[in-house]
Amino acid sequence: TVDGSEGWAPIRIVVSARDLEDPLKHCSAAGETRMAGDGRRVTCEVEDVLGENKKDIILRQILPAAIKLHAERLSVKPVKGLIRMPEYGLGICERFTIPAWHRRTGVSDADLLLYVNALPTVGAVAWATACAWLVDGRPYAGAVNFEPRSTKADQESVRTAAHEIGHVLGFALEEFLKFRMVSQVPSGPGKDMAWVVTSPTVKALARKYYNCPTLEGMKLEDARCAGCAGSHWKQLYTKEEVMATVGQPGYYSALTLAAFEDMGGVYRANFSMAEPMRWGNNSGCGLLEKKCLSSGHTDYPDIFCKQFWYDKKLLCTHDRLSLGNCDLGLYNQPFPPQYQYFEGPRLGGGVAFMEYCPHVTGRAEYGCTNGNARAMVGSFIGPNSRCVKGNDLKVSGKPIGDVCVNTQCDGGKLKVQFRRDATWHECEEGKTVKPQGAHWSGSIVCPKYADVCDALPNISAYPIPVVAPPLTEAPPAAEDTEPVEGENGDAEVSPAGPGGEALTQDAAVAHSAGTDRGGSSKASEAEGPSATSSSGKAEDGVDVATGLPNAAKGSEEERGGAEGPTTTEPNSDSTNPAQSTAGARPPESEGQTQGAAAAQSSGQPDAVPPLRGGESGGGSLTPAEGRGAAAAEAQQQGGAAGPSTATESAAPTARADASEVAPAATNGAVAPR
Repeated sequence: TVDGSEGWAPIRIVVSARDLEDPLKHCSAAGETRMAGDGRRVTCEVEDVLGENKKDIILRQILPAAIKLHAERLSVKPVKGLIRMPEYGLGICERFTIPAWHRRTGVSDADLLLYVNALPTVGAVAWATACAWLVDGRPYAGAVNFEPRSTKADQESVRTAAHEIGHVLGFALEEFLKFRMVSQVPSGPGKDMAWVVTSPTVKALARKYYNCPTLEGMKLEDARCAGCAGSHWKQLYTKEEVMATVGQPGYYSALTLAAFEDMGGVYRANFSMAEPMRWGNNSGCGLLEKKCLSSGHTDYPDIFCKQFWYDKKLLCTHDRLSLGNCDLGLYNQPFPPQYQYFEGPRLGGGVAFMEYCPHVTGRAEYGCTNGNARAMVGSFIGPNSRCVKGNDLKVSGKPIGDVCVNTQCDGGKLKVQFRRDATWHECEEGKTVKPQGAHWSGSIVCPKYADVCDALPNISAYPIPVVAPPLTEAPPAAEDTEPVEGENGDAEVSPAGPGGEALTQDAAVAHSAGTDRGGSSKASEAEGPSATSSSGKAEDGVDVATGLPNAAKGSEEERGGAEGPTTTEPNSDSTNPAQSTAGARPPESEGQTQGAAAAQSSGQPDAVPPLRGGESGGGSLTPAEGRGAAAAEAQQQGGAAGPSTATESAAPTARADASEVAPAATNGAVAPR
């Protein structure tokens, strides 16, 4: 909590959604043409039409829940007067409807104005940008656009919205540079330089989380895609974080809170509200400094895998909340040396943002808590079910791989229960347990107690209440909502309150469009949204490894668009990647996440082996459905959309519908997952 005597209070984010009510500002019927956020005209399809149901989902469910995530975790020194928007110089934000009274009279009881629309996008499920900044560097206005066809009343959409608002709040390379939070470091042979957040709170938390005392900072995404590089945590190291490139399920972790805490003192983070995550936790420096696999061997078998995608045996996801498939496949061409992890140079994973490291992709029907029993032979499905490794485990003679079992945690001791087996079996770490019953054979390997008993937040199970959003749609009674006669380009950049007091804590507003304050505001009309594809210290009493208070820990549950040409189906059931010679592709994903739209390769191979496939996030954001035949097929492949921030060209940040796929080689250009 924040000490009110110091003038801090939870951030007040207020929404203006005039464009959702204006049929000329969004798709109201198929066949219409509209101007997209990137300045291109798009033809509306049936899935792009914004009906009343979609409006309600955006305004009464997704946005209130996403705003609440930030308000519970970030405090600011409240704006004392009215926020009065400048007349001009707002870049891409000028494509949104800003009510005249926002400029003339101003908006009270707000720290951030968020202008919202839902136009169709190309390659992104959502995008966002900041519009204007206070003199202390904190944004006080921004815009966000949601793709109607990808908008659903689920936690994936909520986390996508939270991700985009995070970009508006300042999670972007331009803001990191402004607050002197980053430095560049070599990324390795064949790769570009990478940005690393080296600010004190982030560095301390990253060292603790990864158990790497020599870590100099937290690496940002270095894949060269629109709006990705430098404006997201690196996907390979933070796969499930809300500000990862395509992170699912989108945990709001202590790492992101630390980044906001270190932004020049404009935010105060509530670390007691950090959501724990498991990906890479306590992995040591090796995960961050070495290859994920070498000659087919990995030091992190709970994260990376080496079983072909087409193998019928299911594997545990890293968080043990689901079963899934490894995305390892055999490509038509060899990978560049920096992405070769097996003796066979054509073997690798299907996700560019994961540097083609093979990993297990969960699927909705394979969830331990709520999956489809017919798809999960032998698995127990229930609220306390978790995945455990199988040891030659078979049901009725059929190999099943890993399995979900019911769990009972009590005082450091774990007991497990199998499907169709009423017996509770003690399960000591590293020991094996054999299920009873004639239809069973083989055993399971007992996991670490903490892996199944220290629960992760089960985000997908969170309810999404229907509430009235914090709208600004009702101007003061005496205010004329028409444009003010005689107003000119001399916009009031230092809004004042009723008594003439300046904005901010008690400082004037500094509108930074056209300056280095924020890239998105100075974007040219031709530039579009980027695909999405902080000074202080952690508070006392908080476990910086998990972001939870020292006294408590809590329960558990994972984004990709372009595809390469298909390869031949494998003709071998061999699961030894180094020996297989059959062409292969990873399984199709059931969902897309927030990713980048189209990306140019950054340290990506000039000729990435063609492979078709994708990965489901299993808990991040809803898939963004593509436009046209090719996009539709990409949608079926699945994808992850990760929010992005402004690029060097000052484009807005966005979550794109790129699938986790190894893109086809095209003159060095790579389509983001």
